[in-house]
Amino acid sequence: MMILLICMPCTNLIAQVEPTQLLAISRTSGQRATSFEVKIESGNHLLEVDSLLFSNPEITAEIRTMDPKPFSTDRVAQYGSFTVTIPETVQAGRYEVRAKGRNGLSNPRAFLVTDYLNEVAT
Repeated sequence: MMILLICMPCTNLIAQVEPTQLLAISRTSGQRATSFEVKIESGNHLLEVDSLLFSNPEITAEIRTMDPKPFSTDRVAQYGSFTVTIPETVQAGRYEVRAKGRNGLSNPRAFLVTDYLNEVAT
């Protein structure tokens, strides 16, 4: 047994998980008192992103789901796709949004809340 330990080469082990990096979302602004769809468009290490967190806790994001697969009753999560709700009580201004998934919390991206009446997603 002692011979095995002596013969094993000494190497460095790297056990760090790559951090989640959010580069772009489908919509970077929204009007107060509305709900709309937001998708994660690009980034790195976005495995199973199941929530968006905003710097204002009143702004919420619920993961979208689709119909159950055959022989199942559970709805299937659409990772990276959310319904964002901005209540009327949120002040217009700039906030931050982060994605949270299997690899942790991402970097922040800017998100603008407006009072405009005719906002159009492009």
